[in-house]
Amino acid sequence: MNDMQNEQAGRRGGPKTNKGKLAASRNSLRHGLTSKKLIPELLRKDQVAGIQASLDQEFKPAGTTEQLLVAEMARHAAMMELGEKAEGAVLRHGARELSGMILSTSSEPGDDADEREDAVLASAVSTEALDKFNRYRRGHEKAFYAALNKLREIQHDRMTRQSQEKTEQKDNSANLFETEAACEKHLAKRFSRSNWRCPRCLGAQGSWLQRQKRWECNGCHRQVGLRHGTVMERSQLALTAWFRAIQEVVHNPDITSLQLAEVLGIQRRGTVTRMINRITNAMQADGANTQLASLNTITKAEST
Repeated sequence: MNDMQNEQAGRRGGPKTNKGKLAASRNSLRHGLTSKKLIPELLRKDQVAGIQASLDQEFKPAGTTEQLLVAEMARHAAMMELGEKAEGAVLRHGARELSGMILSTSSEPGDDADEREDAVLASAVSTEALDKFNRYRRGHEKAFYAALNKLREIQHDRMTRQSQEKTEQKDNSANLFETEAACEKHLAKRFSRSNWRCPRCLGAQGSWLQRQKRWECNGCHRQVGLRHGTVMERSQLALTAWFRAIQEVVHNPDITSLQLAEVLGIQRRGTVTRMINRITNAMQADGANTQLASLNTITKAEST
């Protein structure tokens, strides 16, 4: 009796040898996939890393929470592949053939890794084991899609918030130039800059004629209006319409004449089309800042 108790006490704590660990792994595979030895042997880290790299490229996670969800999805996807492979092993081989394969497979180093893996997976030789593999795979599948839905929810909220912030920034920019006086003040600033030169004699000295709203050169007395050198020159449209059109086209180069007409409240689409053409041509020109009254740099800075 004492000898039997001592023998049982010596067996406590789990298997000690490689052969015993392999047997415990096979037994756990048959009865619920609970062995700690199963995952390190069958699910290598490079498999999870490969799946995670693909998911990173597809979903482009931003922030720690999204990265953790993608990593969780990668682990569940890898375990789903493991479950599918296990089901395939059971379906490909009959019970007798699998039993022979298991019995003939050793745990010595140098054995073919894929053959050992097949042998361990193939130990589930019954319909009951196949049902367990199905439940195992479905569990990871549910967890995968739960993480996926949470990731999509977070990304949708983030993109919605970013879109709202951009819209608010654009509205704030439009509010800066919602009156003709504000637009005129912005255009008049360039005449006081150090790089401003008279278009006729290149003189830098001049004076601002407030009543006429024109700049006059002290040298040749050439007078220059507010719209000189811009896409707004020789146009009868209000400055507020031009300023808003420039901001809209710079922010969205693919905007249509119909869309811009609705924003500006202009019924003549031909007029809006000519405005878009002027603005897009100016955006590609060397003197874009001058032609667009520096509104292109303001809009781009607010969009980033």
